[in-house]
Formats: sequence, structure tokens, C-alpha cells
Amino acid sequence: MIKKNNSFYKKKSLFASKGFYIALSLCVVAAGVTVFTIVGSPEKVPDEEGTSIVKTTENNEKQARAKATGVADDRQNTTQPPETTTVPEEPKTTTADPYAQNVPYKTQYVLPLSTAISKDFSNGELVFSKTTNDWRVHQGIDFSGALGSNVKAISSGAVTNVFDDTLWGKVVEINHGNGLVARYCGLASVGVKTGDSVESGAVIGKLGEVPIEKAEVAHLHFETKLNGKYVDSLAVMNKTGESAQKAMAE
Repeated sequence: MIKKNNSFYKKKSLFASKGFYIALSLCVVAAGVTVFTIVGSPEKVPDEEGTSIVKTTENNEKQARAKATGVADDRQNTTQPPETTTVPEEPKTTTADPYAQNVPYKTQYVLPLSTAISKDFSNGELVFSKTTNDWRVHQGIDFSGALGSNVKAISSGAVTNVFDDTLWGKVVEINHGNGLVARYCGLASVGVKTGDSVESGAVIGKLGEVPIEKAEVAHLHFETKLNGKYVDSLAVMNKTGESAQKAMAE
């Protein structure tokens, strides 16, 4: 009786041990199936028409990484244009003509020497020169006078040049304003210098000789330019003269 009982217990113990391992194996298989179902199994989502759309985790990742096309970019541009600073221009300063009151053909001028004229302005025509013994243009007016006589400024102005010339002797150049520049040629001495301001009728020198017109009677060779062009000095000053012979006769 004792042996039968031991065999019974042995069989029962063996059966219990095998049942335990079988149950354990079934649990492992069930767990694997569950993981596969959650991770790898496709998910079926019904669409509006009732058909199923299969979506997987891998497909979702590819769709998330895909570049969107045909979609408007509604992001705001945060890049601001560079600020530009406008520097105000400095006002331009203009130098006013200090002799603007001197208007050619209208201003009250004084004659630089006398009313006696030995040679007139030729206005582009050729006239005979006793000194050079040829015909040439005479760009100025020759005012006759005694050597050493006072030579005067025809109006107020600024002395722009004083120089010695081999043809015209000592020369004083004065800017009388409004584009009128006068040259007083053939002076024996000069009483002004470049940069001086002179008043109308002021003595600027003494009468001398004009080398290029030395064969003529003693005279002041007087030239005027208006805006760089030679003009008739008497017309500019609105003055009249008379011949040297008539002046001497009187």
C-alpha cells in the first residue's frame, strides 16, 4: 500500500510540473501576439464612404516627413527692411554780387579819362594801325589825354588783376558787377592792387603809353567785356564821346 501511494504522488507531481510549463509557454505566445497586434498590425479606419483605409505607423512617419505642396505659406515675415536715414542737405550758400546795382547800359558811369576819342571800337571790322602798319580789329576805345593824367574807375567794383603786358603796358582789370569787366591799359603807374574795392570815379593810376599803339597820340586803351564778350564801351556806359581833333580845337 505504501508503494502505490508513492507512485501516485510522483505521477501527480510530474503532471503538475508539466502543466506549469505549458501554461507559461501559452502566456509567452499570447504576449507576443498582443505586441504584434499593437505595434505592427495595420489599423483600419473607415472613410466617409464606408471603405477602410489602412494606416500604419511607418506610413504616418513618411507622411509627416513629406514636403507639403499646394499649401499657402501664412507665416508672417519677421525680417524687417533696414532703416534708412535721410540726411538733410545743407542749404547752399550763394555769394551775392556786391556790385549787383551796376547794370550795364543803365548805370550812371563816369568816363575813365576825357571825352576825346582817338580811335573807336571797330565792332569786328578791321582798322589800320600806324604802329604795326597793318589792318586789325580794335576791341576797345582809345581815350586821348596828356601823359600823367588821372585814370578813373568807371563805377564801383573789385580789382581782379594788375599786371604788366608787353603789348598793352601796365593793365588794371576791374569787375564792375553783372558780368561787366573792364581793362584799363597803358598806365604809367598803378595805385591799386588785386583784391581792392574801388568806388565810382576813384583814381586807379596815371596815364602812360600803350606799346602796341605807340605811334598814336597819348591815350588810354579801354576795353569792356560783358559776360566774356567784347562790347562797345560807350554803349555799355550809355555815354557819347567826341573825336580827339574836336576836343583839342575847343
